[in-house]
Amino acid sequence: MRTGTDIAIEPFAYIGDPLPQGTIVGADVFRAMSYGNLAIVDGRQIASPWRLVTFRMTGSMLISVLEMLLSLPPDPYFPQVSGMRFDYDSSADPGERILRETVHVGGHMLLEDQLYSVTVTEGVFAALGLPEEFGETLPDTAFGAVHDLVSQRGEMGLATSNRIRDVAAIPGHKEAEGEARLTEGIRQ
Repeated sequence: MRTGTDIAIEPFAYIGDPLPQGTIVGADVFRAMSYGNLAIVDGRQIASPWRLVTFRMTGSMLISVLEMLLSLPPDPYFPQVSGMRFDYDSSADPGERILRETVHVGGHMLLEDQLYSVTVTEGVFAALGLPEEFGETLPDTAFGAVHDLVSQRGEMGLATSNRIRDVAAIPGHKEAEGEARLTEGIRQ
């Protein structure tokens, strides 16, 4: 990860246009990462792409942030993550959707009292309502980071990573859950 953090999070709402199929050019990357801050420069209003912000939070705080994102309308706020994976149950009550035993950071089980380093954009950082001194705003922009990644990798293709899985979408998930609880009860 460009910033050297454990995790990066960005909700759909802050990602513009999807990357197209076929050859991807710089303008495609800009349309995907075009959100930013408005400023007045020489009497003109300009937008500068959001910079990246890094900070640390405990595993339990991270779960709370993800639970909050999963309780909002999914189209604009569904989280996109890097450096972690987890399962959730969209049919569960808000605040109880993430299956905690499935949350892994860097291939290791998440520990709720451990500190993790996180990267977000300025927009996400502001939406989280965290105090400014809680994070470090980097000179790197989200657009620059994505542009450099695309340039570095060259040809890119569509693929899924299964970083986030909704178990409610798996046929028969309620029955499988009940069997797991029954088996667990027998072992005890």
